[in-house]
Amino acid sequence: MFVQDCGPRSGHLNGVGVRRAREKNMFRNAIIFAVVALIAALLGFGGIAGLSAEFAKILLIVAAVLFVVGIVFGRGRRTIS
Repeated sequence: MFVQDCGPRSGHLNGVGVRRAREKNMFRNAIIFAVVALIAALLGFGGIAGLSAEFAKILLIVAAVLFVVGIVFGRGRRTIS
C-alpha cells in the first residue's frame, strides 16, 4: 500500500479529507480481502479463504463505523457569530 502525502504542504487534503481518504482505503482493503477469499475458496484453500474473509469483515466494520462517525461529527466548520 502506498502512503499519500497528506501533510500541511500537500494542499489537497484537510482534516476531514484525510479521514475520508482513510475510510476509502479501508473499504478498498475490505474489498480486496473479500476477492482474495473468494478466489482462495474457488481454488480449495479453505484456511486462507476463511482468514481473508475475517479480515474483510473486520475492515468493513471499522470503515463503516468511521464513516458514520465522520458523518455525525464532520459536518463542516461551524462559525461562531
